[in-house]
Amino acid sequence: MKIRILGILGGIALLLSAGSVYAGGRPPKPVKVFGTEGCSSINAPITFDGVNYATYDTCTGHDNFGNYSRQKIDAYLAIDPSTGAPITGPPCTLPDGTAGEVYPLEFAEFVNTYNFSDNQIFGYSFTGSACSGATGSFSISNEFTILGGTGRFTGATGTVTQKASVVVGYLYYFNQPFPPYNLHYGSFTTGTGWFAQATATETGTITP
Repeated sequence: MKIRILGILGGIALLLSAGSVYAGGRPPKPVKVFGTEGCSSINAPITFDGVNYATYDTCTGHDNFGNYSRQKIDAYLAIDPSTGAPITGPPCTLPDGTAGEVYPLEFAEFVNTYNFSDNQIFGYSFTGSACSGATGSFSISNEFTILGGTGRFTGATGTVTQKASVVVGYLYYFNQPFPPYNLHYGSFTTGTGWFAQATATETGTITP
């Protein structure tokens, strides 16, 4: 009887082992992704065309795969690289209800690092736009292609859309602060760059 029981247990262990090997060999399935994040942004010392400066975003968020920190750069065509003249985009309505202009995305890239680990995922985009105006309100929508990653995301593929809709996002913009701010207007007439905040959502499908 003891031999028979040991044989049964050994058979179960063998089946479990075989099952785990088979499961590990299955191709990964696409995962529908939804996430939210909060970010702060400054102008980056990077241009893709020598004219239009990129925005540098640092974010913390959460999606189906866990908590992450994100770094992203994105640039929009506000100036014609060939002439240096401002580009007048089509009209749009800002999240605060005022009028703005649409600026097409030139290029963007991002890296997510999950749970303080070696699990990273990369993406890039040429498809998207920003609606921006004079009140500090803005909205952004960009569609990213997943380029790959490290750890569990090695060889990852898919697409995700990142959207931000901010009523008052710019805390400082060149030498013209948007409220709320703690810098007396006109204190620095030669100020440059910007500092902003945003919350965003992310939806799409990723095959890890």
